[in-house]
Amino acid sequence: MPLVQVTASKGQLDSKSRDQLMSRLSTAVIRAEGADVNDPAARSLVWATFAEGDQSAVYVGGEISQNPPVVIELITPEGALTDTTRQSLVEEVREIVDDIIGPYKNSLNHWALLREISEGGWGGAGKLFPLAAIQDAMNINARIPV
Repeated sequence: MPLVQVTASKGQLDSKSRDQLMSRLSTAVIRAEGADVNDPAARSLVWATFAEGDQSAVYVGGEISQNPPVVIELITPEGALTDTTRQSLVEEVREIVDDIIGPYKNSLNHWALLREISEGGWGGAGKLFPLAAIQDAMNINARIPV
């Protein structure tokens, strides 16, 4: 049950590029959690939001950035990722961002922020969803943490 949140500067991506970015990031986090990327149940539990902000409000090194980075937050339940899958995920995110917006010379083009929601801290519809229930709903075989 990952949540993908992307923040970019207004107009930085056209609608086609935005759709590609969100689709590929959603697939990447599904893969990192160990689900089948083609499983409709797993895909239905990946929610993603894209927010645009004013480019003149993005500062790098204390100065307005001419090429503002994209901020990508990947939020997963505690224990859904291992050290190995976290590393693979940030590598895949780099590839995706480089493909879609291109690398920046002498600067990062994005931050990938991996956040975990503590066990018992993910809920909806008036119910709490522990990791085991989320993995069951996504048809993921539980794995032993690394």
